[in-house]
Amino acid sequence: MIRLIASDMDGTLLNAQGQMSERTVREIKKVQENGVIFAVCTGRIYSSARTEPEKHGIHCSYLCNSGAQIFDESGKLLRSIPLERETAYWIMKELKKYRVPLEIQAEDSYYVTYTFRDVVKKCYYRWRNKRLSGYLKRILFQYLPGKKNQSGADKPIRLRKPEDVFLYSNEIYKISSSGISPKKVTELKKYFQSTGKVTAVSSFSDNVEITDIRAQKGPSLAWYAEHLGISPDEVMAVGDSDNDLSMIQWDFGYTVAMGNAMDCIKEAAKYRTLDNTEDGVAVFMEQHIPVSAGMAD
Repeated sequence: MIRLIASDMDGTLLNAQGQMSERTVREIKKVQENGVIFAVCTGRIYSSARTEPEKHGIHCSYLCNSGAQIFDESGKLLRSIPLERETAYWIMKELKKYRVPLEIQAEDSYYVTYTFRDVVKKCYYRWRNKRLSGYLKRILFQYLPGKKNQSGADKPIRLRKPEDVFLYSNEIYKISSSGISPKKVTELKKYFQSTGKVTAVSSFSDNVEITDIRAQKGPSLAWYAEHLGISPDEVMAVGDSDNDLSMIQWDFGYTVAMGNAMDCIKEAAKYRTLDNTEDGVAVFMEQHIPVSAGMAD
């Protein structure tokens, strides 16, 4: 029996336009009405993650910043694993050697060193991997006037130097770089993982995301399930990318790979479902959660 569902967002819960389909929204509301806890498990910050679900009237839990923060359905912060200040400085210094742009995620804000040229490169890599549509809208609107982007989320704060982030925030949860060659991504992940200080994963083939070694989706989801009194075999985790691997490899009862998932996810998952463009999350819930199909006692 599934009592807790944790779904990745981009490439999983959201379709190619970066939106939740009517079928997905309907299915989530059904399972919630029958007592199943639904959680979005994402690399995004809290304000960005909650925009799309709340637009459809869905109030759920959130594991944000790749598991570095956990919020319950009321928005209460239950757990927080920021990078140590010295570690954050070290990551910035190391990434500077590779001459890559940075995106820094703090309490609930984005800070970036990207130029418009960097964004064009990011869009190019997304286009090559057929993952551009929803992403293009979200990113390009960051460069138009106003405090909010099209989705309603706050626009990032631009930094002249990465270390200037500490003028705004004391807690850094994730440091990323996107729009870089897959070869460089592999080099960066291998290097940072080898240090044993942090974890380095990817949500796209052109990016690397670095967090505290404890701040991973798998361990964070396991902690949240225990906090709720839910056993691992009652947990469903679904994802598509490398940054989902820790929760897909965890010994949860239902680990699900999207049809559009990376090979590492498909190999590790116990189950597979359809692509995100075919409502794969909703389809799996319909098939494996009786109450969601109108079969509750």
